[in-house]
Amino acid sequence: MSDIVWRPWGDEAFTEARIENRPVLLSITADWCHFCRTMDEQVYGNEAIAQYISDHFVPVRVDADKRPDINTRYAQGGLPSTLVLTPDGDGIWGGTFIALDGMAQVMPQILNAFHNDKANLDAQLTQQREQLKQQATPPPLDTSLPVTPEIGRVAQVGIKHNFDFAFGGFGKEQKFGHPDALELCLLYYARSLQAGAPDADLKIVLDKTLTALVDGGLHDKDAGGFFRYTQTPDWREPHHEKLLRDNALLARMFTHAYQVLGDERWKSAAAKTLQYLDATLYDVGASGWGGSQYADPEYYAQPV
Repeated sequence: MSDIVWRPWGDEAFTEARIENRPVLLSITADWCHFCRTMDEQVYGNEAIAQYISDHFVPVRVDADKRPDINTRYAQGGLPSTLVLTPDGDGIWGGTFIALDGMAQVMPQILNAFHNDKANLDAQLTQQREQLKQQATPPPLDTSLPVTPEIGRVAQVGIKHNFDFAFGGFGKEQKFGHPDALELCLLYYARSLQAGAPDADLKIVLDKTLTALVDGGLHDKDAGGFFRYTQTPDWREPHHEKLLRDNALLARMFTHAYQVLGDERWKSAAAKTLQYLDATLYDVGASGWGGSQYADPEYYAQPV
């Protein structure tokens, strides 16, 4: 069976690609990412695909948590991010999770363009470089413009517009915790209380979303902490990875929710989340917290 020998990101891999006139296959993953492992098993673990990649590409693997600079530069909107680059690091093609059939179809097409359609490829790369140059040099910030309360009001309008009145939270498909948006709601609701005119709309957003967070599938009621997201708008079918950043922000948000709203449920949610972080993610030997806990579908599929 052929195994892909992943090279680390660095000059050596791109020099190899340049000398052998091969494109680079860049795979950006994370230890906690369920779909990354699925793609490793179902796609890169396929003998024919692995052999084809090994014969025609220089495969490079990057851990998104260890190299956030590379992830920021090349991310395709989610993990895994799957890209084909020139030996100079320019992007030829990109996607996220690519199924086996899709990989078998797209890889030969990209390889053919790389070797046999240089004119169109060079034109594409020239246009891409110009776009990146423009993005890297935005117009200068006008520091004379005032910072006004209108900014906060516009943000509130956006939050209320995206609020899911049926199930709480924001958006109509997957559900994330969105602690930053909830922190903004808490700030402006607290101000409305101080002014003697409680904002009824923000109260609905907070009550319904906080309740859904605690009672819904995003919350691991057995082991503690919160999963990254659910696949349904009604907070079911969570993907079971847990991230330190998500849980730390949610713990802080629930603490503020208790301070503003005075509900013991939010105090308990904050305390239990911190307990999870200390009990599960804290590494005594390293004197710090791990960045994530991997999603283990088999464990969570076990009957209670």
